[in-house]
Amino acid sequence: MIPAEAFRQTLRELFAPIVTHLENANVTEVLINGPREIYVEEHGRLHRTGDAFVSEAALLAAIRNLAQSVGRDIGRHTPVLEARFLDQAHVQVVVPPAAPSGPVLSIRRLPEVAATLDNLTETGVLGPVASGILRQTVFRRCNVLIVGSSGPAKTTVLTALASIIDPSERVVVLEERRQLRLTLPHLIRLEATSGSRESFAPLGQPDLLPAALRLRPDRLLVGEIRGAEALNLVRAMRSGLRGCLATLSAATLVEGLRRLEALAFDSDPRSDRQLIRHAVASAIDVVVEVVRSSEGAPVVSRISNLEPDESVIGYFPRDLFVSDPTSPVPPGKGGPDATRRVAERQVGGDP
Repeated sequence: MIPAEAFRQTLRELFAPIVTHLENANVTEVLINGPREIYVEEHGRLHRTGDAFVSEAALLAAIRNLAQSVGRDIGRHTPVLEARFLDQAHVQVVVPPAAPSGPVLSIRRLPEVAATLDNLTETGVLGPVASGILRQTVFRRCNVLIVGSSGPAKTTVLTALASIIDPSERVVVLEERRQLRLTLPHLIRLEATSGSRESFAPLGQPDLLPAALRLRPDRLLVGEIRGAEALNLVRAMRSGLRGCLATLSAATLVEGLRRLEALAFDSDPRSDRQLIRHAVASAIDVVVEVVRSSEGAPVVSRISNLEPDESVIGYFPRDLFVSDPTSPVPPGKGGPDATRRVAERQVGGDP
C-alpha cells in the first residue's frame, strides 16, 4: 500500500501545470481539454490560460496515478472516473475512446471559506432585499429548492443559507460528492460512494436518503437532487420534514420544478403524474433561481413562493423578489470582488 502522502506528492508533481490555479482562492474550476488547452473559472468568468502539459502521455500518466490514488481503474474499458483530487477538489475525467479528441478533465475546487449571506451581498450575488427574504425562509423553516444551471453558484447559496441555521438544530447533509463547506456544530454528513475494486459496494443518494431521514434530522440538506431520491424526498417534505434545503440543476425556476416532478415520476412510473405534480407543489415552499449575469457572474434573480394548485395543471409561483442581473457595480460599491450591483425589487410579502 503506497502511503497517502506519497500519492499526494506524486500528483502535485504530475499535475504541476495546474497546481498554481488550484491554490488560487479565486479559481473555482479548472477545465483541461487535452494537454495543451487549459481553462480556469475565476471570479465567475471562464478564460484560457497559457499553461500546458508536455504531452498527452504526460497527462494520461497523471490521470492514471489519480485513479490509483483512489483505488480505481481508468483506461479503454473504464474510460470515466469521478474522484476527489488532493482533498480540495472534485474531478471528472473522460479518456479515449469515450473522449476521442483526448483526455478531458473538470476539476472543481472546494471553497476554502464557507459562504454567508453577508459576503454574497458584498460580492453582488444578491442584494439586501433578497438577503432579508432568504433569512426569513430559513428562520420560518421553509422547504427551499435552489435552481440554476450547472456550476458552483447553487451550492454557494445553499451554504450561505445553512450558515444561519440555529446551532442547536441537528442537520443531516446528503451529497453525491462532498461540496458543502459547513461549520455547524451538530452536523452529520452522508456521502454517496462509487465503490472500489478492493472494498465497498456503490451507494447512491437514493440508497442513503432513507438512512438520512431515520437519523432524526431537524433539517435535511441535499447537495443536489439528481435521481430516484426525488420522490422519497418530496414524500418526506409532505409528511412533515421542515427546513429542507436542496439544489437542482435547471435553467429556470419553473423548469426546476418540472425536472423535480420528472425525477420523482421516473422513480415510480406507475404513479399518477398529476398527483406527483401536486405533491411537488405542496412540498416546496420557496424556490430560489440563480442565473449568470451578462458579465458571467452568478446572481440570485428570483425568489418565489410555491402554493399548491388544486387543479394540478401546472406550477404557479408567486414572486417575492426579482432582480435585474444586468446592472453594473458603481465605483466603490460592493467590495473589491464585486462585479455588479443587484437592481432588486420586492414583489410580494414574506415567504
